[in-house]
Amino acid sequence: MKEEKVTILNEFREKLVGLKTVPSNRENKYSTVVLVHGFGVTKSEDGMFDNLANHLSENGFLVYRFDFSGCGESEGDYSETSLSKLKSDLSKILDFVKSQSKVDSSRIGIHAQSFGTATTIALEPAIQCLVMTGSISHPKEVMSKLFGDGYHPEGISTRTKSEGTITRIKPQFWKDFENYDLLNSIKKINCPILFIHGSKDDRVPISEMEAYFRNANEPKEKIIIEGVDHGLEPCREKMYEIAVQWFKRWLIMSGYHGNLLDTEFRDQNFLNRFKVFAKRKSKENPWTMHGVVVPADKLENTIKEVQENLLSNKPYYAHFYRDEELIIVFKEKIFRITPDKSTWEEAIEYGHSLGILDKQLVFAPNRFEDEEEYYGKENFL
Repeated sequence: MKEEKVTILNEFREKLVGLKTVPSNRENKYSTVVLVHGFGVTKSEDGMFDNLANHLSENGFLVYRFDFSGCGESEGDYSETSLSKLKSDLSKILDFVKSQSKVDSSRIGIHAQSFGTATTIALEPAIQCLVMTGSISHPKEVMSKLFGDGYHPEGISTRTKSEGTITRIKPQFWKDFENYDLLNSIKKINCPILFIHGSKDDRVPISEMEAYFRNANEPKEKIIIEGVDHGLEPCREKMYEIAVQWFKRWLIMSGYHGNLLDTEFRDQNFLNRFKVFAKRKSKENPWTMHGVVVPADKLENTIKEVQENLLSNKPYYAHFYRDEELIIVFKEKIFRITPDKSTWEEAIEYGHSLGILDKQLVFAPNRFEDEEEYYGKENFL
């Protein structure tokens, strides 16, 4: 793992400074996560993003985190900031990330913290998955309360932080919120979203996250971590683990999943060409079931390769699945059905004609959410 400083220019020709964290494993292209910091802080997020970047990199992700204009090492006057300007900065950051040769632009996620969640939702980004911590869905209301007596929407608003530094904001910050309806914006985002909130967050109420959650598209999940504050202290490690697993699920393990038995192929090295996410070893027989990931654009070719390599002297089959698709692959026949058992009749009858028993024609697992029960959490790689 190594870190490199990167710089880009925003819409106003101000230099934005970021860090790229590169994993130690070598890949032609990497699944990539962009970390989006909150109000008036930096790309470090009080150490949260530094540690999260390390955790993600250790799990094979390329990670970018930038200072927004007027923050940290970046150029600009933060008193001139607004949701629109931050949204513009994030747009430029994503354009830059997607253009990088080592970035798989089809596998990009965002982890946004606090006001960074408002910035992200305002942009309505075309990404593959999203994690939101300390979510803010009504930024004007939340931020005006945070400024307290320093809230002056027609003049200079000031907020003194615990370490004594003062953040000053001009009127455009408050007026700009009139241009946004974030609860409507989140309806336009079509990727898996995970919401994480601390039960003792005294800056942003849980109701802010709940409002987003009600309006977000499926798939979505929410997790409230007991006993932690807005900065996810004192249990940040738990948040890191949850976030990493979400990104692994939707970026590294995205596409189609398949079940392949190690004893059913002519070429004993056939399974080596797949990305394996779990293994289940039989307690009674000398075989191991492999859960594999197949990119969507390689599915049809993979099906052909499976048929070519399946042994012909025994009635073996494999299956692949995603969402409402379930594809059963026999040596000489393919059935494209759904996880609904009412669609399985022909596939089961064909299996019977080959001598396959009912108990071997259950096509499990056939949904991503059933994989942990089938393989066992301890058998995921």
